Amino acid sequence: MKLFSTFLLAAATAVTAQAAETVFECPLNTQEQADQWTVIDNNHDDYTWEFDDYLETMGCSTTNPDMGADDWLISPEINVEAGMYMLAFEYRGSSGDKMDVFYGNGQTIEDMDNLLLDLPSTDGDFITYTKMFTVAEDGKIYLGFHAKSDAWSYQVTLRNVKLTTSEGKDLQAMSVSSIKSGYNLGSAPVKLSIYNNGVADVLNFQVAYQINENPAVTETVNATIKAGESYEYTFSTQADFTQPGTYDIKAWTALEGDELANNNECSTSVQHCKISAVPYSTSFEPEDNTADIIFLDLNEDPADDKNGDWGITTDDGWFSNFARTGSNSLCYFYSKNHPGDDWAFMPAVHMTPGYYAVKFWYSGMDGYPEKMKLYYGELTEGQQSPTPESMTHTVVDLPNIDTSSYVESANVIHIEKEGDYIFGFYCYSDANQNTLAVDDFSITPIENIESDLAVSLIFPTTDYLIKGTSSTQIAFSITNNGIEAMENTAITVSIDGNQVSTDNIATIAAQETKQFLTPEVLADLESGNHTLKVEIINAGDQVASNNAADLEFKLVENATVIYDFETNEELEYGEKPALPEGFIFKTEDGGTVNSALSSDFPNNEAWNYIAINTHELYGDWMFGAASWLDGAEQADRWCIFPKVKITGNNADAVWASNSADSNFPETYEVLVSTTGTETADFEKVLTVENDASQPSLHGVDLSKYNGKEIHLAIRLVTADGYFLTIDNVGFYGNVEHAQGGISNIKDNGWKVAVDGEELTCTAENVNNITIYDISGRFAASSNSQTVNISGLQKGIYIAVITADGQTLQYKFAK
Repeated sequence: MKLFSTFLLAAATAVTAQAAETVFECPLNTQEQADQWTVIDNNHDDYTWEFDDYLETMGCSTTNPDMGADDWLISPEINVEAGMYMLAFEYRGSSGDKMDVFYGNGQTIEDMDNLLLDLPSTDGDFITYTKMFTVAEDGKIYLGFHAKSDAWSYQVTLRNVKLTTSEGKDLQAMSVSSIKSGYNLGSAPVKLSIYNNGVADVLNFQVAYQINENPAVTETVNATIKAGESYEYTFSTQADFTQPGTYDIKAWTALEGDELANNNECSTSVQHCKISAVPYSTSFEPEDNTADIIFLDLNEDPADDKNGDWGITTDDGWFSNFARTGSNSLCYFYSKNHPGDDWAFMPAVHMTPGYYAVKFWYSGMDGYPEKMKLYYGELTEGQQSPTPESMTHTVVDLPNIDTSSYVESANVIHIEKEGDYIFGFYCYSDANQNTLAVDDFSITPIENIESDLAVSLIFPTTDYLIKGTSSTQIAFSITNNGIEAMENTAITVSIDGNQVSTDNIATIAAQETKQFLTPEVLADLESGNHTLKVEIINAGDQVASNNAADLEFKLVENATVIYDFETNEELEYGEKPALPEGFIFKTEDGGTVNSALSSDFPNNEAWNYIAINTHELYGDWMFGAASWLDGAEQADRWCIFPKVKITGNNADAVWASNSADSNFPETYEVLVSTTGTETADFEKVLTVENDASQPSLHGVDLSKYNGKEIHLAIRLVTADGYFLTIDNVGFYGNVEHAQGGISNIKDNGWKVAVDGEELTCTAENVNNITIYDISGRFAASSNSQTVNISGLQKGIYIAVITADGQTLQYKFAK
């Protein structure tokens, strides 16, 4: 066979030729068209080319589990004159699929003696391929498409075959390059690699490059590039990379008469890395400076198709979840054929002499032991890129990482000389392992080098616990803040001065944190106020101020009034329950809930039900308010609970709440009114700032309202947040339902009349009538017995009526 130049172009867009004449075209989307082609099942396995009526495509099945494909699809005869031509077609191949493209002077395999293209798999996507070639003599030619997939692949598919005349001109911008990313960069040359993808020689054409949005640099290439040859052009105008930052470089060719414009451009980027300060931390999230991480793949792993190297991985929430916090992590994916020899150099940090805590979390995969070291070394004056040779100090060696659970590595290093230092993660795992992940990397100066142990509570940390639902165990952590390991540490846990649990730590390494969980010491605790104390004792501890963690909390049980926001309604898929009666909702911010939350707040409700996955404590529904608003900088959304009466000095309200997104923590106020339900009637009793993303308990003491009827309100006040949810809002102790709400209109002898124009209340001394829509937005108001409602749209409304010394509400439809 004659072997022609096989350089190919793969493009996702349509191809056009200048002044080209179409000499053959076949979409291959009907059986009639397919019948004009010749099919040859060369390996006689009955897996071959055929037309699919349903998909309207011509494909070759490659699913034979025992034999690779050897199947030809040869076109009808094409009459041509001697000259240059361009072939274009769309091809799709799944994993393992491959195809050759030939042309010849007959319809047999032996006639296919001019190889045009050798195509790999396209990973299941249709891609347009083109190839220019020269026909030496007038006559008939045939195009041959040869499926040669591996056994047990899937299918080779072909469509939209087109042959046109050509001028033979096509320059392809292969790649642009300049200085490597790194530090201490300056001016550097820019090089453009060019390939003559046509069949005609080219000379005297223009090339250009542009960096970011700066003016383009255009120069002329005074050289001849023969068909099928490559050429590297170095621009005479150098690029300036002096300032730290990202430099996006775009380069292109400009050849008059170029018939394929979609391969004329290529790009790359150069990162002039900046020096960071300590303390330094990163979770590899988009807002972190991950662009300054430099990766080095020393063994290149050529057979592993993108594996065998470090990179930033974003969890997709379904197939891959590698991050410990957030959604990103630093990951090494195994090479099937090569052991790891790969580096991830973290951004350089400026460090002064002293001790530093270097911490990170790591995980692997159960049953697949990975190997990793963390090094550091100084970035010397003028050095542009870190190298393995510059990593002169070992922080930690982890030769057997075989758990999918994250483990913390806490280390102490001593810097003797001020300078800029780079930390490098080095993977040296055996071949064909699995995944190695790193997250939450930090470098922190150790200001106090004294021996110091500190204790912190993990649970409980809030002022209230609920008997029967809150955990009965106490969780806490102990951290060695020093630079040396400490031994023989005694732990004592006490409640109300009575020892309930003890433990002992034989050894805790420098900067290490250990977590502990007591037995169920809260299980038999009586309701009421309590004091918890966790204390550590170590003879070598030089800092006593953090050796104890104390918490005063109240244990409540058996709520007398509770709102769990569950429902017995029969709901259609996606339907929400009706808003609870007896509540008042107010929207005081003038904003509109962002459309991204429209499924939860379709009518800009102040508060609404939020569906959750069924939970043991929180059921199927929570109650929420949005702070992602259009037209308002800060939320002001009220949920006013039905009236309760405080009947003694043991009275509390306790609830669970959480921010929907940890990146947008919510802030809300808790208020109480002893008079009415206007916003001015309420006094603030608690502010919850930056609420956690996992539900946690909060509460307020209501004993000062003994003998009074009150309304409790939760007011969302987050600026530029997402949304807040609450659940299991309970009143405990000396609290009971108060007489009030909608039924009180009748019980009190008042009458309310509604017609199309007015709402009228018969109470003698009406001070105010305010009407809200069902989402809590103000609709109308009057300081007399009658309020004009003629301007209201059809819907459900709440009239809040203050009269005869009481504030009651009336629900009506218009």
